[in-house]
This record gives sequence, C-alpha cells and structure tokens, in this order.
Amino acid sequence: MADTKISALTAASAAAGANEIPINEAGTTKKITVAQLEAFAFTSPVFAAGSTSAGSAPKLTSGTVMTSAEAGAIEYTTNVPYFTPNTGNRAVLQCAHVAVVDSDKTGTNGTAVQNIFPAAFDTLTVEGSTTYLWELFLDADNGATTTTKALAFDAGSCTYTSFRYWATSQNVAINTTGTTQSSVHVNTAAVTVVLATGTTAWYIYAKGIMRVNAGGTFIPQFKYSADPTGTVLIRKDSYMTLTPLGTNTLASVGAWA
Repeated sequence: MADTKISALTAASAAAGANEIPINEAGTTKKITVAQLEAFAFTSPVFAAGSTSAGSAPKLTSGTVMTSAEAGAIEYTTNVPYFTPNTGNRAVLQCAHVAVVDSDKTGTNGTAVQNIFPAAFDTLTVEGSTTYLWELFLDADNGATTTTKALAFDAGSCTYTSFRYWATSQNVAINTTGTTQSSVHVNTAAVTVVLATGTTAWYIYAKGIMRVNAGGTFIPQFKYSADPTGTVLIRKDSYMTLTPLGTNTLASVGAWA
C-alpha cells in the first residue's frame, strides 16, 4: 500500500481515549492510544521555567465552571480561580492582591485625604462585576495634636454595588497593652471616621467585603480631622490584601445548603 501524507487523511472529529497514534519505539513502529498519551503527559508533569516573554508560563483560560464540581478539579472563570477539595464542594483559591509598606512612609500634615501606600504601588486596578474580600492593617505615628482618623476608599475610578467593613482601632504605642479600643461598622466607601480621638501612635485594623460594579482603580486612603503636627509616619509592614471571590452578586461558593 502506498504511503499516505498526513495532510491527505480524514480529520478526526475529536480525540478519544481509544484513538491510536503511531510511535517509534527503539526503531520499531508501534501504536499508542490517546489515553496512554494523556497518562504519560499528566503523570508528574514538569513545566518549563517561565521567562519575561509573554506566553512563557502555563495558563488557564477563563470558562464556565462545571455544573457538578468534581474532586480535584481546578477551574477558572470571571477573574476567580477555584479548586474542589472534595466531591461537589468547590472552593475559592485564595489568590490575594497584596500591598505592604516596606519602609516607614512619611505622610502629610493637614486634613486632606492621603494615600496609605507609597506612590509606586498606592493604586490597584480591580475588575468589574467582582466581589472582593479585603483586609487592612494601618499602623502610624504623628504629633501630639488630638485628631480623629478616617478611612476612605472612593478616590479611584471603580464603582461599587456595595461596600461594607468592620474596623477596630486604638491609640497605643507598639509593644504596649492598651486599655481602650474603638470599633465601628461601616457600609460606605466614602470618608468615615473609625478612630474618634487620640494622638501620637495609633493603628486601625479593618476587614470587609466590596462588590465592584464597574472595574477601575482602587485607592486606599486615610484622613485626619485636624493637622496632627509633628512628623506623620505610616509604619513599615502596614498592609492590605484583596482576594477575588466571584461575581458581584456572589452568595456562596461550595456545598452550602
């Protein structure tokens, strides 16, 4: 029988496990099935090192999650990766966007709203139609003038379906046990006082959910009610994390019932 060019063969409708492919094994032509090839490729795979070039790292393509979650499945859709640790119980992979003050940042005296993080990374671009879980720890020092401290998250171009968080705060020197804490429940991204009074060393810890309607820039900020005097320092290791959970209408992920 004459040899046939590959280009002359009829295309298969789709690769199936039992389909056979010719291989050369030690100089002898043999056959292998698609299922055998898959088993070989997916047994302890080692991916090549990435580089600075585009397209050099393994990637998942955003799609639709399975109707019934399968144990061990990795899925990716609408800005959020998922992993299913046990049958039918899909979970969000915690992929957080992170900003950390790497050395004390000098802030600004006065009552203007000011960015928490250094100019090189004080703004994050967030995706539209996405729910984010976020956490903030802001540690700061300033002069001896009594002033309130407020948080603000409305300076960027993104818009929100809703924005809600809880914050606790205190005026206390580091490594010192304080006696009085403030706490507040907030349902707006606008400037809101979370520490009602105090001077010198202080901190704010906040955690919440924000549902982004239209994507755009996100800028975490704070504000004094009066000039705090002295030198304003946002202390090293102040941080913020944002973790995408799902669409901005997210109600649950996993086998809740």
